Amino acid sequence: MSFVNAIENSIINHMLRNTAWTSPGTSVYVGLISAIANGETPSVTEITGGAYARQQVQGTAAWTAPAGSGTDNVNEIAFPAATGAAWPEVVAVGIWDALTAGNLMMVDWLATTRYAFTALDAGDVFTAFGTGLANGDRVVLQAVDDSTLPTGVSADTIYFVVGVSGNTFQLSTTSGGSAIALTANGAGKVVRINPRTVNVGDVFRFPIGNLDVIVD
Repeated sequence: MSFVNAIENSIINHMLRNTAWTSPGTSVYVGLISAIANGETPSVTEITGGAYARQQVQGTAAWTAPAGSGTDNVNEIAFPAATGAAWPEVVAVGIWDALTAGNLMMVDWLATTRYAFTALDAGDVFTAFGTGLANGDRVVLQAVDDSTLPTGVSADTIYFVVGVSGNTFQLSTTSGGSAIALTANGAGKVVRINPRTVNVGDVFRFPIGNLDVIVD
């Protein structure tokens, strides 16, 4: 997980421009998300209904001492068992400063791997080394630094991998569908995500050390 731009800007202003910033205190609230838009200035769709509620993570002892610009949860974080009907598919996680409403401070996809890629409009092909991507995997694309995504795809949209051949692949809007036509070259980061289905009676959990918080 990483900070949203609003929090990053508040920290910069606090440290470098003598602008007061109040931290959320000892408690933060972890929530589950079914859709993300707008990257680091995100608009998210949070899970609702079926006994869902954000989970409070309280106290400095709830997180490991920062190391290498990151920290992890010390205790398991478990949500209530789903009731009534299955929850919408969970694709991401967020941290807020309140149990309801409040300000979203950190957000990230439920991701398994992240790799740099280049893409060529000739052949509509993406190249990313060492990803181990397979046809049918679900991924999102993100711009990195000054990179520009290839024209024809957009950031934080879930795509399906098709046409895998070695270190190259294509993307489709449907599983096993036609490759998306690219109209300009580009580059960025490909993130393989691990969406989770929560049926009635299921409990969504982050095991100890499984919720990684990274400052980047």
